[in-house]
Amino acid sequence: MRTSHAAQVSPHSEVCVFREGDVRPSAVVGRVVHRLQPLRRRWREATAPFRVLPDFVIVGAQKAGTTSLYAYLRAHRQVLPAAAKEVHFFDTCAWDAGPDAYRANFPLIRSSGL
Repeated sequence: MRTSHAAQVSPHSEVCVFREGDVRPSAVVGRVVHRLQPLRRRWREATAPFRVLPDFVIVGAQKAGTTSLYAYLRAHRQVLPAAAKEVHFFDTCAWDAGPDAYRANFPLIRSSGL
């Protein structure tokens, strides 16, 4: 009996496909997420004055263990992570956009009430 490794449609319709036992988002979900990114960025920038600034910043080189440190800190209940693991604010000249562009990367003040 021969088994096929071709993608099969999951019970979740075109949202997910089965590949070798895993359920993964389909290209439809990827396109939706991609289209929502500008809206998400505008929302974060509009609410920037209501966002907290970080208490500390982790700076490190590649293969220096910063991903492990980030995972350990994120697992702590009193640590709220940034919107993305690597903000890339200072190394992309995004600092020209001002402090609100930096603040847009962090959690809202209300959600930070620990």
